[in-house]
Amino acid sequence: MHSQQIDRLYLSFAATGRVYDITGITGTVSLPAPLASPTANPLVNLSNLGVGYDNPGGNPNSVVFIHSDIAANSAVYKNGTPVTPATTQPNVSIGGIGTNNVPGPYFGRVYGFQSNTKTLYPIYPGGATLPITAAAGDTDWNAGSTFGTDTFFDYENNIYTFVNNSTNTARYLYKIAIATGIATKAAQITGPVATISGIRGMAYLNGVVYTASLLGTTDGTANTIQINTINIATGASNTVATINVGSNFANLDLASVPYYVPFTFTCNGAAFQGNSSFSTGYVSTRTVRIPITNVYGPGTYTINVSGTDFATTSQNVTINTGTTFIDVPVTYNGTGSAGQKTVTVRLGNSSTTCSVTATAEASFGCNSNMYLSQGTTLYRVNTASNPFTYPTVGTYTGNINSIAINPVDGLMYGTVDGSNTIVRINASGTFTLLGAVPGLPNNTTINAGEFDPAGNYYVKQAGSNTTLYRVNIATMSATALTLSQAVNVSDFAYRIADGT
Repeated sequence: MHSQQIDRLYLSFAATGRVYDITGITGTVSLPAPLASPTANPLVNLSNLGVGYDNPGGNPNSVVFIHSDIAANSAVYKNGTPVTPATTQPNVSIGGIGTNNVPGPYFGRVYGFQSNTKTLYPIYPGGATLPITAAAGDTDWNAGSTFGTDTFFDYENNIYTFVNNSTNTARYLYKIAIATGIATKAAQITGPVATISGIRGMAYLNGVVYTASLLGTTDGTANTIQINTINIATGASNTVATINVGSNFANLDLASVPYYVPFTFTCNGAAFQGNSSFSTGYVSTRTVRIPITNVYGPGTYTINVSGTDFATTSQNVTINTGTTFIDVPVTYNGTGSAGQKTVTVRLGNSSTTCSVTATAEASFGCNSNMYLSQGTTLYRVNTASNPFTYPTVGTYTGNINSIAINPVDGLMYGTVDGSNTIVRINASGTFTLLGAVPGLPNNTTINAGEFDPAGNYYVKQAGSNTTLYRVNIATMSATALTLSQAVNVSDFAYRIADGT
């Protein structure tokens, strides 16, 4: 029943004890008709306003208005009715509240700032205070003063507030991680919000920060509410609307219910591109492609990657309304045993994640072992006995020829007789068919193969001919190289010393 409250910008005004939908207002206007609910009596019980999902109330599907007076120990209301069991604000004045609508551990929780201090309070439900700190070298935070005690959340569980520097010559927007209480400077404010004498409401909607200020005659503008917007990335602000309210002076607040997931991962469609496997003992990077849908907030976002045996990395991706996937580089450290491993891809520090399965194959590595491919079977040549023995490494359904170990990943590659198909083999004896390579001859036998130090795979067709092929394993493409004369070889090797 509250679905109409989503993606709206609301203004509460304690002079009337009502809430107003001011979504999209511009220019000079009067207060629109108030919402039917909530109403407050006494009127000051709509001095503070938060709107969001009622997760602490046990219903994550319901959107509710949470509101109160600013005074210490004020009762907390839900949709005009006292919260049950009775809940009150802490024994300090709270200048503004906000609901966290980010899915995750803080979903549906309401927080507020104590007036003129750097302390955050859980309001609904209550809890321990959260002192806010910043890096020791951040003099703007440490020596500055808070300005405007309302708050809002972004999609990464950061809560925001304003701080004036110690000389009141600059104003900054700070974001605070709820999990740690650490404040980080987000942007310096420019434009009207940089100098306005009072901010009594803040909200965040569709990628834009909104502020509301009640201006009286001492500000040079009589009896109006000024609505400003702020670019959260640059700090640039603009005045978008002025609301005439007559001679009413009272506390006000802003609140919104944005959809805080800017786009949706389609995790079951995530897949590594090209040569998708990693190999033990070798550091390598592969690209995982994750389809995305429901692009709600175009912009630039941080994608974080982590996982056991994988490097923890971050990269920025730019999303627009037409983006259908993101490509994320994943770097394997080469550690751990062979098998399947889990990589976590996270949208910033939010709860939006994908768990992607990566495969690490057992590598042959660089050692003195020799191998023999005979028909459908790969053997290791055991030179420790006389005569030699040939333990089986693995078998394949077709005849494998032109085997060679790639120094880049420590895996073995070969060709399937009678085709232009390449197969990859790991030290556990698992054969993986990589597919046909355009540019390689088909319906014939390729009987010689070798790698150079850069991982280029060279193969030659059986018989006397003048063509050598260089295969790029990553792109599965072949380039024909013309020899100076026809040769007939059964196999060949690459001499690292002189590149021949």
